[in-house]
Amino acid sequence: MHIYASCGLWKFDLLKGWGFAVDKNKRGRVLYMELTSSFEDLRRMAFEDFGIDQNLVEFELSYLPMELISSIECPPVIIESDRQVKKFLTYVRGKASTRLCVSTSPISGNNGNNGVDNEKSNSLSESKVNLPRFHLEMTVLVHLNKSDKGN
Repeated sequence: MHIYASCGLWKFDLLKGWGFAVDKNKRGRVLYMELTSSFEDLRRMAFEDFGIDQNLVEFELSYLPMELISSIECPPVIIESDRQVKKFLTYVRGKASTRLCVSTSPISGNNGNNGVDNEKSNSLSESKVNLPRFHLEMTVLVHLNKSDKGN
């Protein structure tokens, strides 16, 4: 699966619900994931491709399954394990695209250093909600071979 990744912030609007504001300075990257990829595989790819120091940040994957949520208040679903990555891949396999967001926040004791060039990433206004400061949005584009469709 090809995954388009971009940086930004999760925002909650009382009228529109959860949305993702993209940081135009960080731009995007294309990642590739196998159906057998692990949580650690995806984590490592995101850190490497965006040049983020994984020793300086906490890491979280999440997505918003629009077809499954019943109201705009439903928060994003968090992915924290290989099993949850597999569930996500199964969920997106039959869909044209689904957003997967990667968020990072400073590890305690790093004095706000989150492994990102803050000067460039400040193009987004900070939310008043206590959210991590840096996110990556990933839109999963699923390309299946004819033999994959029946599996």
